[in-house]
Amino acid sequence: MKALFVNLCVGYLLSGLLAATTVGAAEVYRYVGPNGVVHYTDKPPTQGAKPVELPPIQVVGPTPRPTPSGTVNALPELDPPLVELSIASPVPEQTFRGDDRRLSVRVQTNRPLPEGYGLLYMLDGSPQNRTATRALDYVLEGVERGEHLVSVAAVDNRGREVARSAPVIVHMKPPTVQLTRDR
Repeated sequence: MKALFVNLCVGYLLSGLLAATTVGAAEVYRYVGPNGVVHYTDKPPTQGAKPVELPPIQVVGPTPRPTPSGTVNALPELDPPLVELSIASPVPEQTFRGDDRRLSVRVQTNRPLPEGYGLLYMLDGSPQNRTATRALDYVLEGVERGEHLVSVAAVDNRGREVARSAPVIVHMKPPTVQLTRDR
């Protein structure tokens, strides 16, 4: 357990020092302490110590988001966006009580959808309609109790996502029952 902790500490220190050497081109020194633990520092541990040569840091860029069809969306960002979407209803943090498990969604757009484009209504990140629709009102069926994220995505005729609304959090709860006393 102690060795794991020491290795983790050394790993964090090394990654921090690697970042520092890339940004500020500082020198890094390596030495082994009296108890056998490897140390890295930016100050020479002894007179005449030579800095170690560290490998370059590998930088990884953002991963493209998959589209509903499962393919990677390789479209460039549109400036301005083709269409802007927002959810008009339900409102954020709205609570629904009932047993029907239905949730009505209304979408607003800043301009009409171009011909060949449609909307996918999302519940917790998964499309709920199999084919894109041009309807700005849609009813999500079978919504379970709990907290959910509702959003909508605009897709082109090949199913590539071109815009997405900000998600809205909603709460589905059981109906409230009020008991009365007989007099």
